[in-house]
Amino acid sequence: MQLFNQKNDLPLSFIQQKIDELQTALFSAISNTVLKIPSHIVTAAEADQQGRIWFAVPKPTQSVEVFDKEFPAKLDFFQKGKEFFLKIEGNASIMTDPKEMEQAGDIVEKLKLKLKHKQILIIQVEIQKANYFEAKPDPYPNRLKNMMAQFYSWFFIPFKEGPRQLQLTPIPMYSNRAGNERTNQ
Repeated sequence: MQLFNQKNDLPLSFIQQKIDELQTALFSAISNTVLKIPSHIVTAAEADQQGRIWFAVPKPTQSVEVFDKEFPAKLDFFQKGKEFFLKIEGNASIMTDPKEMEQAGDIVEKLKLKLKHKQILIIQVEIQKANYFEAKPDPYPNRLKNMMAQFYSWFFIPFKEGPRQLQLTPIPMYSNRAGNERTNQ
């Protein structure tokens, strides 16, 4: 499986479509503060026309006022079985003011209906960076052909991006030491 990356110049409609398809994301606050919103799996997210993503997480046990109202965050959208994923970074805001939530229109109501949970915290993330990754099928499904292609690329294709690093993976080997000790006794 090969990954192809498309960066930052993604149209908003494309991002909205992929969020609707995937619907599952890992939300993480990436600030350096001591007390921050815990990471959560987000199962209902809505994107608006202003480039913001709205979602709800369970309300933490601490008081909401102890957290920063705005902080950097990331969302990693994925879904098992899909051949693509989306990584978004931006500034997150905790929505506590009813007037702010009214400005969001029906997005907040959609979230409340999807989650049906009274103790939720509405968060919006303003998109600053979006990366789309797509996995393309392996051109050599046969392992022997794949190994031969890798060998050829290591030794016969000139280095374009600087020296390559060899990645070694330990392979457990069968050992018959216990059997040899029994036979020697």
